[in-house]
Amino acid sequence: MLTSGSDLNITIDLANALFYDPRQLRVSDSYSQNFSQYYGETLREIQRPDPEREVNSWVNRTTRGSIPELLETGTITEETTLLLINTMFFEQHPGANNDGRRALLHKVLRSTESTVLELPYKGDRFSLFLIVPDSTQELSILEDTLSGQLLEEAVTDMPSPTRYLLTLPKFEVRVHRKLTEYLKTLGLSSLFDIHTADLLPMMQHPVPGHLWVSDLQDGADVYACLGEGVQFPWDYSVQDGEVVQDIKWYYYSGDSSRRGIAAVVEGDFFPLRTSFSDRIHHVRRQDLHYRHSPLRTVANSLWWSLFFMDPPSLVTTCRHSLVRIPLGLWAQEEQVAVYDNKTGQMHVQLSCSGYFITGHPPLYMEWTLPSGEKLLTSNHINNSFLLNLPNPVKGGNYTCRLSPQLPPMSCLPHNATLFGSSSVSVDEVRARLTLIEAEQEVLRRERVQIDRLTDDNRKLKKMVDSLQNELENNTNSLVQLRDYFKELDNPRVIFDARPSASYYYKKGQPVRLEHVITNEGNAFNETTGEFTAPFNGTYFFMITAQVTESVRLIGAQDIAALCDNTTCFCYVRATIMNQQYSLGTCQAAVHRSQGQQAWLRSEETWYLSSVYTSFTGFSLRSDVETEL
Repeated sequence: MLTSGSDLNITIDLANALFYDPRQLRVSDSYSQNFSQYYGETLREIQRPDPEREVNSWVNRTTRGSIPELLETGTITEETTLLLINTMFFEQHPGANNDGRRALLHKVLRSTESTVLELPYKGDRFSLFLIVPDSTQELSILEDTLSGQLLEEAVTDMPSPTRYLLTLPKFEVRVHRKLTEYLKTLGLSSLFDIHTADLLPMMQHPVPGHLWVSDLQDGADVYACLGEGVQFPWDYSVQDGEVVQDIKWYYYSGDSSRRGIAAVVEGDFFPLRTSFSDRIHHVRRQDLHYRHSPLRTVANSLWWSLFFMDPPSLVTTCRHSLVRIPLGLWAQEEQVAVYDNKTGQMHVQLSCSGYFITGHPPLYMEWTLPSGEKLLTSNHINNSFLLNLPNPVKGGNYTCRLSPQLPPMSCLPHNATLFGSSSVSVDEVRARLTLIEAEQEVLRRERVQIDRLTDDNRKLKKMVDSLQNELENNTNSLVQLRDYFKELDNPRVIFDARPSASYYYKKGQPVRLEHVITNEGNAFNETTGEFTAPFNGTYFFMITAQVTESVRLIGAQDIAALCDNTTCFCYVRATIMNQQYSLGTCQAAVHRSQGQQAWLRSEETWYLSSVYTSFTGFSLRSDVETEL
């Protein structure tokens, strides 16, 4: 499928292909038509003997040469039945001005100490996001902390773009991942399991009507004791017209490799040449008897494949079973010391295993120490009893054995007083060295953890300091805002008053100020000429006075003052020379409690001018407690 837009200068190619092996699978016409309809591609056959070549050629073509070789030689094996390939090719040019400047969006991710850069492509429909750590030492930490939530935070709520001259080196990223486990995690698990994979709806003809009539179910475990044989009683029935083409038996070892061990072709049984072909015996047309199970074989898989021929279709079906063979009691010293939460110490650990019991495991295992002391252990994990040796470790033979009261299906000798025993020799020096190494490893891990925690603590402290500074800045801003709003909420006082005419005053007499220009807050009384504080606070006052009468005194003289009943806060002092009119002023910032007063009074007996005499004041700040 090709999606492109010339106006956006983009190219997006999406392609899907399904390669199948025609020797193992014959695809129905309806499935082929549906695949072509939904994916725009035809089904492709795996071309042997060089199947990877055709696949790589298709990938190289659909990605326009970006991926010339996807599969290495040998990737497609003989067992490969289906190969699903998806490719995507994306190409778009970045948007930039003629001077090379690009619209760049960036923001800081505080949680990861990194910066997110968004580089929009032309058309602003697609963008490239880069997460850049603050330092190269933080790259591994950033990779460990990446999550879906962090990526969502990184690409959303970006600020407005700003144009920068960006220098970005050309780079190439190649990543190889096996998607099998990821697909299983997403729920697509049965397709990768040979026991559960069902591709029959893709096949050309329905499944033949054969029936399995065996008591041995597919995937069932078969238990056998050491040295004894085991039989696989698989049986089937067929309908009219169905013919069994052949029967094959396969053996899967512990390394998952498969080997053919026997076959029935046209009714004749013959074992294939293997190391144990002389132990395979054909019981009936479909049964197989496997004599003398090999030593120390814990689990083997035996597969039984049945080919049905119903012309013109060929169907393969199979059954498998897992053979579990105990080894007999086997005591051994574990390679790695373990930590015991009860003692708070590292201990050398012994294990005793190799038995099989059909019911519940035994309640305990008896251990005999080198001193002759006997201990009973009930720590049972995965068919093994575990014993943590007390510290300090004592060297010598340690013997484990089971009680004779256990069921006879334990695959241990029945004629012994006890069903079996096994001993392991513990070297005291080596055991104690093992403990020392384990403790050193614990210390190393703890040191690594301490270093990691120290580093995390350093980063947290840095973040706390940054947040503390930010908190202090925010607090200061809040205090300023609070003071501002309180200032707005506080009552204000502003007044300006003057006499309506020139009057004759005696010394100490208050000046009459009937002409009020401003009186916000109504704190000034034009009748008495007194100011009365409406609230506790600091007030600023200014008085001006001029003598209009010719006086004989020559020199500096106080002509008026700002006072209350007990105190004068400032004096208007003027210099009188040659019987000229004199003018003066004074200012004062005075704290007044609510109800306290202040007024303008004459300091001598004379006329004061109505033009140049005034009393002005306003509130500076009220007494308000500031609290955070």
